[in-house]
Amino acid sequence: MSERAQTIIEHFTRCHETLSTAESCTGGSIVQKLASVSGASAVLVGGLVAYAPRIKVEMLTVDPALVREETIVSCATAVAMATGAQAKFGTDWAIATTGFAGPGGGNTRYDVGTVCLAIVSTKHGVYFSQALHLRGSRLEIMNKASDLALTHLLSLSSEA
Repeated sequence: MSERAQTIIEHFTRCHETLSTAESCTGGSIVQKLASVSGASAVLVGGLVAYAPRIKVEMLTVDPALVREETIVSCATAVAMATGAQAKFGTDWAIATTGFAGPGGGNTRYDVGTVCLAIVSTKHGVYFSQALHLRGSRLEIMNKASDLALTHLLSLSSEA
């Protein structure tokens, strides 16, 4: 169990706020870290691994025009995924990731190792959106991205 995840669950429990996730390149590792904490069910409503582009569109209501214009890996897509998860699960907060964990992939805008992270809040709207540039193996990039996502979530939710 992650100490960071434990702190997030305790913080959200104290604040009576709920959380959901929409993950692509992190493959569910964010929700797994959160769900490993006893008592997580008090705040963690659910998560969706939206790996295929059509699932992002169909399940998270990401606009197909956005996917065509920005591509599936972009900060705008991550924001749309987080917003979709927040609406689908009815939560106070949502976090989303999309990116290229490698070893293949990448596009003209983003290289392998780029993970776009977004955090949205009902109180603050789009609270955070950033492209992270990570190095390592596929698994290392996935783990670093999920750890950084939790770090940013804890920091931002504590400030709110």
